[in-house]
Amino acid sequence: MIEIDQLLTFPITLRDSIQKLDNTLLLDRPQQKWSIQTHAGHLLTMESLWIGRLDDFFLERPTLRPWNGNNADTEAAQFDLQNISQILDDFESIRTAHLTMIKKNLELLTPRSCLHERSGRQLSFQEHLQWIVNHDQEHLKIINERINQWKQQV
Repeated sequence: MIEIDQLLTFPITLRDSIQKLDNTLLLDRPQQKWSIQTHAGHLLTMESLWIGRLDDFFLERPTLRPWNGNNADTEAAQFDLQNISQILDDFESIRTAHLTMIKKNLELLTPRSCLHERSGRQLSFQEHLQWIVNHDQEHLKIINERINQWKQQV
């Protein structure tokens, strides 16, 4: 399944993109938006939602648990005060554990679907995985735009 491969390689892609960036760029908050480091930390905090939703599919719940709507957990974690290598290590570890659970149970999960209330759509398990891929890619896009803007200024 292509989504699983994308999800598995994403932590490495993220690490390759940001690990060697200067702290000034990692922690820059243009217009008071999230820093690159906070975006990386947000991806880590989102794994708890994705794993919770995996439980929803396992338990055949009719509706996926909702996102909290405000990213309070990302803000509370104060990722700009943490070590970027640790954030990336933790993200890779939890993502790998998440995907290990999925791979072991793929046959069971594949035919299942749940309502995603925010979109108002019934999502198959594969569509749920694609949702995560899209979320990862959206944050990587923002990170890469910041890096490219910085390179143009230097």
